[in-house]
Amino acid sequence: MSRQVAIPGTFRPVRREIPSRKKKRAFDLDEMFARIEEAVRPFKKAGMFELAERVYDSVFHILVGCIISIRTLDEVSLPTAINLF
Repeated sequence: MSRQVAIPGTFRPVRREIPSRKKKRAFDLDEMFARIEEAVRPFKKAGMFELAERVYDSVFHILVGCIISIRTLDEVSLPTAINLF
């Protein structure tokens, strides 16, 4: 497929080939999430999930836990948040 394109400053059209687009293959969301779950399985859960599982699941507790998490190492965040509450 080709089309004519005018070059700025001239009135002569120039013929140039437009690359054809390849058809994309379907994206399977279920497969993607299964792969992500498999990839993160060996890692420890994030501290905020553990905090919520220990009945500290109010918005206030999670917010304070997030602020502590931002300012400290992961190993320190959860015990500090639990001791605070």
